[in-house]
Amino acid sequence: MEVHDLPFNRFLGIKMSDRPELGLLQLDDLPQYENHLGTVHVCAQFALAEACGGYLLATALGDRLAGCDAVMRRAETRLRKPAAGVLYARAPEAGEAVARAIDEMRQRGRSLLAVPVEVVDATGATTLGATFEWFLQRRTALAS
Repeated sequence: MEVHDLPFNRFLGIKMSDRPELGLLQLDDLPQYENHLGTVHVCAQFALAEACGGYLLATALGDRLAGCDAVMRRAETRLRKPAAGVLYARAPEAGEAVARAIDEMRQRGRSLLAVPVEVVDATGATTLGATFEWFLQRRTALAS
């Protein structure tokens, strides 16, 4: 199952991005995401960012994730500017951290992985920055 196919993400309308140069996942410009100021509610942005972190984790670990339990342990967010329109989420700097987490799981059977995520608008301006810390624990031997 893809991250954007999870029931909650599907309910929210999170989908694969139609502009991959801006991000991996997308949240369309719909009125149900608006707050009392007419901008995109922070909870909608948070959900998009969290889905992107989970998508990156699933993509990077691939079949190895099937032998692991992955649970988000902590999240830190920073609102950068009011958001409007279609939003995109990307995780540009997680490659080295994922490699270290896989190594640590091989050695210790568990690891913490911090995934930085950005939510951007159609101009590429960051509206929300977040870091999601995932706890990974191996259930079975990791495939190479």
